Amino acid sequence: MYLGARRAAQRRTTSAEIAAVFDVSLNHLVKVVNELARLGYIRTARGPGGGVQLGRTPESIVLGDFIEDFQGPMRLHECTVTDGICAIETFCKLKGIFAQADRLQKDFLDGYTLADFIPSKAKLARLAP
Repeated sequence: MYLGARRAAQRRTTSAEIAAVFDVSLNHLVKVVNELARLGYIRTARGPGGGVQLGRTPESIVLGDFIEDFQGPMRLHECTVTDGICAIETFCKLKGIFAQADRLQKDFLDGYTLADFIPSKAKLARLAP
């Protein structure tokens, strides 16, 4: 969200700045930044004038896809995607219910993009270190 709000300035932001704004460990944030860069959500540049910025438009970053790309599939229970892990799977009706809930959750989250929850410039200004 922070990078999306900063996008209009077309200036890279440092990991240290983001860590300070959100009061999180720089070491942890660097790991997150590396993963987001690997996935193509952000771009990074080293050296003077370096930093991070969005690698895609906010409108193209779909929330459900982002969560699954970053954390893996959202599942209530493993039985919805794997056979042979339960003794009662041949007659259990929960598998279908869980699978439907998984689809509903994903469909709901896919209805939002990063553009839907970028903070305003005024709110962002209150976060500045």
